[in-house]
Amino acid sequence: LAAKQLPKHIDISEKDRLRISRQNKSSLETGMRAQAEKETRGTPITLVSGKIKGLCIVIDFPDQPGMVPLAEFNAFCNDSNYNGYGNKGSLRTYYRDISGGIVDYENVVFGYYHAPHTFSYYDSLPYAQGARMILDSALHWIAAQGFDFSTLSLNPDNTIRAINMMYTGVPLNWAQGMWHHKGSYSGFTANGVRSKDYNCSPANEPLRIAVVAHENGHMIGKWPDTYKYTNDHGDDGIGTFDLMCWPGNDQTNPVPPNPLFRSNAGWGKVIDITGFNGINFDTANAMTCYRYINMNDTNEMFLIENRLKKNRSQQIEDQGLTIWH
Repeated sequence: LAAKQLPKHIDISEKDRLRISRQNKSSLETGMRAQAEKETRGTPITLVSGKIKGLCIVIDFPDQPGMVPLAEFNAFCNDSNYNGYGNKGSLRTYYRDISGGIVDYENVVFGYYHAPHTFSYYDSLPYAQGARMILDSALHWIAAQGFDFSTLSLNPDNTIRAINMMYTGVPLNWAQGMWHHKGSYSGFTANGVRSKDYNCSPANEPLRIAVVAHENGHMIGKWPDTYKYTNDHGDDGIGTFDLMCWPGNDQTNPVPPNPLFRSNAGWGKVIDITGFNGINFDTANAMTCYRYINMNDTNEMFLIENRLKKNRSQQIEDQGLTIWH
């Protein structure tokens, strides 16, 4: 149609906007999920243990200058007794706690990297395109300072295991533009290694640990989201019982991952009770769960755990015997 025949002020419908957002969100991890479903029906067993050394890049923009001192980000990522902005520990202590001390995850912090364009410019681009543009130029900026990327923890394919981007600015729409996410970018190489997985989280004041913990769940644990990408039924399913759904209303003390993801990472203890007839004594929040497999349909499994609203589980919606299907 000629332009003069089109009605004025046409806008996309809310239904179509949500549909496009869902497509954008799922496209970031299509490859990872497809491989996972081939191997383990969407719940990949990825053992995570020992010392992990990642990279954290703090980024700001001409229209969204950084207000938090760079030293605060180093403490936020790495300090053993961090309590800045009311957070219950650093990213490092969070992963130490939820892994039962199996993981020691620290980050080398670089910043501020001053992005050449405004945040609003990057946020107007297709989902994750702006983040990848910034990541590429930021990595080259770090390389120009003489940093040796081979000193970071690497995957077996010689790719960097963990890259955290923390940037200022507030994205306008879920799963669009600069919305926080976990993605993949393989366009940078240096010191015999190359980039791969990265994630994005907020660098705005006050710093909150919840989003960065969730996005690292994608990156380190290879865990998918467990929240709904639509709100058709007025609820969010698992809710605050799982970091990968909703970390809780207190963004300074996110909840742990669900017991399936936790055990797939090799954390805690799984006790099989299939065919068991007796009494088990258990301590709440002790990272122990009990597995029951339906022998008439071995595709069906239950995980049972004892939860109290305390420590990292303070934000769960209810407490007591918790049965996962």
